[in-house]
Amino acid sequence: MTLEAAVTAAIAYADDCEVWVSGTVPGMATVREYTGTVPMTLAVRGGFAGDERAIGERIAGARSVVDGGGTNAYCLAVKCGSSSVGTATTVESLEIKGATAHGFFRDVNNWRTAGNLTVSNCVFSGCPNGARLLGRYVQDYSGTNPDAALVLRDCTFKDCNVTGDYGALYMSGFGEAIVENCRFLNNKSTSNRNNAYGVALYVKGMPVEVVNCEFRGNVAADQKGEIAYLNGICGGTGFRHCTFVGNTLSSTGSKVSTLGGCVVAELDAVASDVAVENCTFAYNLVNCSASAAGLTVYRGAATVRNSIFWGNVAYMADDRPNVAADLWTGASASAAVDYTLFASKDMPYVKAMSPGAITFGPSVYEGDPGLVTSTNEFLQAVSVSTYPAVKSQTRIKTTFDRASLNVHLRGRWTDETTGEPCKTRRDRSKAIDMGDPASAWANEPEPNGGRVN
Repeated sequence: MTLEAAVTAAIAYADDCEVWVSGTVPGMATVREYTGTVPMTLAVRGGFAGDERAIGERIAGARSVVDGGGTNAYCLAVKCGSSSVGTATTVESLEIKGATAHGFFRDVNNWRTAGNLTVSNCVFSGCPNGARLLGRYVQDYSGTNPDAALVLRDCTFKDCNVTGDYGALYMSGFGEAIVENCRFLNNKSTSNRNNAYGVALYVKGMPVEVVNCEFRGNVAADQKGEIAYLNGICGGTGFRHCTFVGNTLSSTGSKVSTLGGCVVAELDAVASDVAVENCTFAYNLVNCSASAAGLTVYRGAATVRNSIFWGNVAYMADDRPNVAADLWTGASASAAVDYTLFASKDMPYVKAMSPGAITFGPSVYEGDPGLVTSTNEFLQAVSVSTYPAVKSQTRIKTTFDRASLNVHLRGRWTDETTGEPCKTRRDRSKAIDMGDPASAWANEPEPNGGRVN
């Protein structure tokens, strides 16, 4: 039985139903819609060898493959129909690749709402859009379903060649959401796109908690250049314990982006808030008329704590004075910053389009944080002799090895891949134990000074 046939049969059953996937199966050509009047739960699970009788018999971490083959529009696509309010979906332990549209599409019928959605232990690769996830249908994509929650954990979005307006991961319409322990690697938008929104992550009209995620090596091309993009009613969103490393907006010719950066907040109101805590923005590149390579707040109010901005590069030409390497706020935006490190609190690193809109607390530091990959090593990799003001884009090499950039603080750290302790012989980072003393530090690896970095 194909995956499409299995999902069709499960939906027709109209009750709590599971689809177990083993090996490699082809993707789906069409969206399968549930039109029943009673809420159901659908779980699509992979990682099976084929002889299991219980979910717990699978090998831990194993995945099955759903391959669109470059011909199927989807790998997995389900829709909550006109009467299926509250229908919940679980997708886990799948490698989803090769779809021509969306790797995983969770759709909702006109003016309806859906139930909770949980996605875990999945890899999305080689699709124009890795996952497009909806919690309700709203004509202008600005409303949410307070009864629908999205949980997305331990997933990887990589090598998605974004051609539509959705990014590697798109979400809208959920009352609450968390994206945790996820990696966004080497996703790229095609050139000549007018709306390259959120090449890695696009959040439309809803709040989300993004926790312990890595954004590395993502490349946006032309017109719009957000790596992670918040648009509309996204107040209450938080980025916590995330790293943004080696991401690039590579505009070409006269198509200079008007908005770009690793995190771009274009919220619905001046007072709408976004929090950035315990994050590192390092060695990112941007070419925009008015933005920052690190954090761009076009509209809304940002709070920045316990974070590091270092080695980011903005293409700064004489006709584009309103750009910054690290932090930029628009005329309808503000940022309150404390316990954070910049190379400098002034231009060309920080820029407020409205005077006084960026406020610094007493514990904002300036200088080199002492990352394992030094500034000189990065500049040599991208062939830049001046830093960070680059007069001509042609002087910078955008095809450098992003995977090799190590943004741990010099001293001691734990390798995330091997779990082994590491240390450097070079000077100990000045950013160690310099975070807010009121912040929780229990998760800091040993040895620690009883304080967050």
